Amino acid sequence: MKKIIVLLVNILLVSFVYAQGISFFSGSWSGVLTEAKQKKKIVFVDVYTEWCGPCKLMEKNIFPDEQVGKYYNTNFICYKLDGEKGEGPEIVKKYGIKSYPTCLYLDGDGKLLYRFSGAKDVDEFLKEANRVNICAEFGGWEKMESAYKNGSNDINLLKVYYELCPQYEKEKVMSRYLMALPDSLLFAQETGELIEEGLTVDNYHYSLMKRLTEGRVKMGQQSAEFDFVFTFPLQFKMTMFFNASIENGDLNRFEELLSLKRNFAVLPQSLDGDINIIEGRGLYFASEDLLSLIFQKENRNNDVQFVQLMERYMEQIKTQFPLDTIAKRRAVLEQILSVSAFVGDALFKEYALFGQYMTECIDYYWRLVPSDKVYKKSCVEWLEYLSKLNPYCVELQLDCAELFVRCHQEKLAIKYLETAIQCRKALNGIETWPKDMKRVYDSELRLLQDGLRDVRNHKL
Repeated sequence: MKKIIVLLVNILLVSFVYAQGISFFSGSWSGVLTEAKQKKKIVFVDVYTEWCGPCKLMEKNIFPDEQVGKYYNTNFICYKLDGEKGEGPEIVKKYGIKSYPTCLYLDGDGKLLYRFSGAKDVDEFLKEANRVNICAEFGGWEKMESAYKNGSNDINLLKVYYELCPQYEKEKVMSRYLMALPDSLLFAQETGELIEEGLTVDNYHYSLMKRLTEGRVKMGQQSAEFDFVFTFPLQFKMTMFFNASIENGDLNRFEELLSLKRNFAVLPQSLDGDINIIEGRGLYFASEDLLSLIFQKENRNNDVQFVQLMERYMEQIKTQFPLDTIAKRRAVLEQILSVSAFVGDALFKEYALFGQYMTECIDYYWRLVPSDKVYKKSCVEWLEYLSKLNPYCVELQLDCAELFVRCHQEKLAIKYLETAIQCRKALNGIETWPKDMKRVYDSELRLLQDGLRDVRNHKL
């Protein structure tokens, strides 16, 4: 009976300690290390200062938590250390502590296994504790960090190091982890999420991109689900890299990306047809000619080539996308619009991005070439093609009108703006639209009307 009572008392005492949160060791620094050795436990050290606000929050909200106490009292010898008093300054210097609170996790010899800085909530604090055990499997943080800096490609170590390293290091670590993966893991469906994290504008690696694109091509046709989580994220990253290379004028990277695109483009649905490109999919899905025009226009690196390419490209576009075919598709949308207001956005925005790129290219072309009849005729023909491409697109019509005026073709500017206004007014079902859509429609109609007025008054 006495044994049972003693056992119950011990259980109650342990439960009381847990309910009070973390129980901190009250001895000296050497004493806590000795205690850890004897009990074969890891030491958790809260390094704080009296003036530190986040330290006080941890003291008030985290350390007294019952769940935290249960885990930390079971798995660690816990110790508090004022970084500015007693043995604190020496410990701060030894472990290179620069901010408070800093939490250290040490073995009985004082070897650093893991550390983190800053206040955490209960869930985050417990997650950090779990990372300590993972880190300890590789001999502690210092050993892991040394192995990483010495070029280790152990995928298990890299994966854990990624989880534990500072945020500013994560992109580089993830790229190295991806490169270290064997094909069987690199081209697994779940790796798509890692591509999102490891491929960034500031962390471009041609060798990794080459391996990813060539490997994906070798896999051939895959499920729609695989393409959604792996192939498309990779294509989206290509768009991101193209955008950055154009913005930075990085010709070497731009040409590298073109070479990757040539290999990658053998996959189905790798080209949208240039007039169909949209913001959400981006430049990866554009032709090499359009990409080159945009790069040359933005960076002015080869004006002679730009003029030649522009002339050839626009003739190809007019042949590839005849206006009569486009008009038939538009007529279908117009009919659907009478019963579905939500088709309006597609109708009004169709070809908008292509129109933006091409009006910018025509503008640049006109600045480069002589102001004679031959070059003016080409610009006017291209502008007429774009104006007819989608009379409902406000941005396209206004941009074309401005360029018509620059080419001294005010009558054509007026003609196509009047056509755009008439097309909009002739649409059926506008009066039944939701108020917010009707408000946008009215605003865009006014923009067209204002543009027409400005051309007529010679103010555009």
